Amino acid sequence: INSVKDLVIKTVSAFANNSVEGGLLILGISSRGEVVGIDHLNEGQRNLIMDLNTLLRGHAAVARCYDCQDAKGNDRTICLFYSSYV
Repeated sequence: INSVKDLVIKTVSAFANNSVEGGLLILGISSRGEVVGIDHLNEGQRNLIMDLNTLLRGHAAVARCYDCQDAKGNDRTICLFYSSYV
């Protein structure tokens, strides 16, 4: 989970500092575009990676989880992180 947390910090920071358009990081979508979800994470792990106020300082980012379905109709949860340029 620490590697995911580090990925979120680095990516959201890069969006905020280097991209005039900001950026969107989505956890739970495979590199092939398939919905796989983050349902294997427990509540504590989700909170750890989504607590941007603790992970980042002086940011303009938000994190939200959304329920959706995979290709087989199974319920899945994905997490979106949006960061605007600062």
